[in-house]
Amino acid sequence: MTERTGSFPFGDGPPSSEGDTDEVRNRKAVLVVGAVAGLLVLGAAGWFLFSPGSGSTTTSAAAPLTRTVPTGPRASATPTAPAVVPAQYVGQLGRDPFRALYVQPAPVASPVPAAAPAAGTVPGAVPAQPPAQPPAVEHKLVLQRVYGSGSDQTAAFTIDGKNSDARIGSTFGPTAEIVLRALRQGPKGGPWTATLQVGDGSPFEVVTGVPAYVR
Repeated sequence: MTERTGSFPFGDGPPSSEGDTDEVRNRKAVLVVGAVAGLLVLGAAGWFLFSPGSGSTTTSAAAPLTRTVPTGPRASATPTAPAVVPAQYVGQLGRDPFRALYVQPAPVASPVPAAAPAAGTVPGAVPAQPPAQPPAVEHKLVLQRVYGSGSDQTAAFTIDGKNSDARIGSTFGPTAEIVLRALRQGPKGGPWTATLQVGDGSPFEVVTGVPAYVR
């Protein structure tokens, strides 16, 4: 029997082509397959470690964060225009169902023509007012007595305390407008009655001793 010296990682000694058994061949095959598998694992790990895509995550996580501070003047913010709110619509929406479709217009009165100015007057001039008449003055008249006879009968009057005589048909008084129209005596020597008229007025009668007021 041959003496074995040294140690071999894949068996007890150098393989012998002739003396290898099935067990030795199986062990060799397992070792070869394991070595190939280990190489594949190492190659995959190396590809993941050294490929550009695989290390980006690790590198970016480990790299320190840096902040760039601008050295120039700070740019002013662009002013934004205020939002425009549309005005509220206050007009009428739709049509009033109770409003008449047509309303007859009211008739227009024709203007009244101005009266033409009188002849001899100046347009726009104020017409002259007639002079104011003084208030009428009443006079106290009293028939005092009647004397004479026939056509010579004379009536004695007092007007405002002044004596004034008159015959039938004559005028007397302050303005000479009183006319003596007639004289008659009452029955059995009774008092006298004189019929008088002032201007165009109606005749009236006065009795002896009874005052009357004329204008």
